[in-house]
Amino acid sequence: MTLLKAPNLYDYRDPVLFVIDTFDYRRKADEAFSVRRWAKEMGLSSPVQIADILNRKRSIKLKDVDALQLGLGLDPTQKLFFQLLLKLTAAQTQEDRMLFETLIAHHLPGADDHTLRTDNDDVFSHWSNMAILTLCRVPGFQVRVDTLAEVFEGRVDRTRIETAVALLLNEGLIAIESDGCLRRTSTSVATHTDRPNLGAHSYFRQVADLSKEAISLPLDEREFQCFSFALSPRQMPIAKELVRSLRTRLSALTDETASQIYQANLQLFPLTDELKQPFRTSYSNSSSLPGSFGSRPSAR
Repeated sequence: MTLLKAPNLYDYRDPVLFVIDTFDYRRKADEAFSVRRWAKEMGLSSPVQIADILNRKRSIKLKDVDALQLGLGLDPTQKLFFQLLLKLTAAQTQEDRMLFETLIAHHLPGADDHTLRTDNDDVFSHWSNMAILTLCRVPGFQVRVDTLAEVFEGRVDRTRIETAVALLLNEGLIAIESDGCLRRTSTSVATHTDRPNLGAHSYFRQVADLSKEAISLPLDEREFQCFSFALSPRQMPIAKELVRSLRTRLSALTDETASQIYQANLQLFPLTDELKQPFRTSYSNSSSLPGSFGSRPSAR
């Protein structure tokens, strides 16, 4: 008897093929399995939608993912990966394809091995903790309590620095080298994704206050951008990944020439409740076309 192997989502770049292969796998494992039965598992009133996807007569849309998640048995992490595959197949430009290929690569099993995740609120309770961790990545910089005190003079007192170093050492986020310098033990440190962390909340408030102070800096020393745009709540997981990808790209700029620590604050949140009134299906002018809703002030 030949053992059937369930399709592995992470082996696919075509989400429709994954759906087709999953259906074939289940049908071979159970001859009574059918499109109609699968549609019922997904909470769909008709099998037509699934049949059209299986026959490639209909593309998969983001609004279909909640139902497909049930039929495909996807956990939340796999659901996000599936959504990224959808965005990759829908990409219209090479730049967009490269972006989503990068996001997909970051979500492959094992891709996060160099990120240390912690639930300790204290790690994120003060912005200087993260700044010290960043300094430990600066090539050639000798990180000791004395040098940290010089860097943060006027901003963070020595007692606060000593407390931060002791905390980071205790958490295993930094280590002491033979020459007495501090080094990071992982490429990055983060909270568990989309899990509340009170320390992180404190950190966010602190760096928001720091950004208010930074508004007065010369334009060539800072970049402030903000804008509003229309988005379906279904797109929020993808939007979060785009924000996170910018964080990764900016961090990758660190090299042997790095000589200063910068703070980048990236926020994404709703300004309104979800719109309920009926929408027009046609638009009278280009200013009200979908995709033209975004508005922003000049970057100053």
